[in-house]
Amino acid sequence: MTDGLSRIERMLIEHECAQLVRHSLNLSDARAYDRLVDLFTEDAVMIRPSMPDCPLMGRVAIAADYAARPTDRLTFHICSNVVITALSQTRAEAYCHVLLYSAVDDPASDVLPTAAPAQFAGAYQDVLVRQDEGWRFQARTGRMILRTWHPPVGQNRPQAT
Repeated sequence: MTDGLSRIERMLIEHECAQLVRHSLNLSDARAYDRLVDLFTEDAVMIRPSMPDCPLMGRVAIAADYAARPTDRLTFHICSNVVITALSQTRAEAYCHVLLYSAVDDPASDVLPTAAPAQFAGAYQDVLVRQDEGWRFQARTGRMILRTWHPPVGQNRPQAT
């Protein structure tokens, strides 16, 4: 390999970076946005799958975007097909598929929230860098690939466009 990484070094980087990718989605679902934002570099760029034309530039902008989320929004990300490419001791790329369920949450209710009829399947492509604190997102680009729609009882499925 031309990057000078041993097999063990490559495996360790791949493991740590895959953990970072999965951990970020868990923190998002837990609404632990302050901890989630700490996983980004100060100068990170994030492109949200739902808003591809509005990149968030820097950790401050990313934090503001998450802070503006509705407080009753419940999300559940399923992450798969995580592939990490170690480029050097301090740089890697990541790719994963994500399936997103969401619902309106009422913490005062004992009834489980019902997921919205539409679920979104997408992908994240990331540039990761190692800093003193560990691996961080330097760039995160999300995109939607498809959506599913399960109509409530008595409703018809919308026509594909």
